Amino acid sequence: MTKSRQKVVVILEDLDFVWDEKDLIRLREMYADGANIWQMNEVFQRENELEILLALIHLWKKGRIPGIDLKRLFGKTKKCQPARS
Repeated sequence: MTKSRQKVVVILEDLDFVWDEKDLIRLREMYADGANIWQMNEVFQRENELEILLALIHLWKKGRIPGIDLKRLFGKTKKCQPARS
């Protein structure tokens, strides 16, 4: 059943969802090694750290990582604040 919508809003339209396969492999390795989201973004130079998080969710959904520990991912000392829109 399709829900009727009054006003459609496209969310996250400013994010880049395209990744090279080799970068996803490297991201998986970095996550397994305990890197936090800001360390990962230093390597991948994404416009927004949310792109890193969404790629990790993709890897989890595909069974390439066992889960996402958000406390570990965001809890370590960071060098910069996450991007805000």
